[in-house]
Amino acid sequence: MVNSLSRSGLVVGVWLAALALIIGGSVALGATLTTSVVLLALGVAPVCVMLLIGFGAIGHAVAKIVRPLGMRVWAVTRSGEGDHELADKIVPVAQLHEALPQADFVILAAPETPETRRMIGAPEFARMKSWAYFMNVSRGALVDEPALIAALEHRTIAGAALDVASQEPLPSDSPLWKLENVFITPHMSAVSDQLWTRQTDLVLTNLERWFSGEELLNRVDLVRGY
Repeated sequence: MVNSLSRSGLVVGVWLAALALIIGGSVALGATLTTSVVLLALGVAPVCVMLLIGFGAIGHAVAKIVRPLGMRVWAVTRSGEGDHELADKIVPVAQLHEALPQADFVILAAPETPETRRMIGAPEFARMKSWAYFMNVSRGALVDEPALIAALEHRTIAGAALDVASQEPLPSDSPLWKLENVFITPHMSAVSDQLWTRQTDLVLTNLERWFSGEELLNRVDLVRGY
């Protein structure tokens, strides 16, 4: 996926700020990350677990950054299969509820399909740690938004970073705007100064593959829906 690197950058930036918050730092989710904050955060990374729900291009890109920094990475996939060189543990989606209580960071990066819509709701937030941070860089439809708002208001979870919402643009009267424990971006985690270059490279590569009879990259599985 051409935007997996830029999306992973947003995840990692918020992850560093949230790490500092977990250990009692004064940095806010949207604050500038100073060298001291980053070093403080990295010192506690090895005792934390990041749970990646969806382990495709975005999940792989995030894991490649945080795992060498000491973070333990768990992943959830449909089948429980995946690249074990990038994750300490991979479980099937049927075991999501068992994995959630172990995670300090829950990253939603799964595709939107009939099976994944509203896959994260009140039962899932209730299973997360009270100091856990939730990040959504997939689609707003995968989350029960009223349940998310309630979890944030009642501090069932510590905070959230949302690049997507159930309705976009996010309405001005959404309760999410008033919550201090939410970091909101306008569905722009895929944007970077390299976006069009990467897309052009992908098109040209696929043209070469097409004319040479090779399998195309990023091909959509029409049965799975992504």
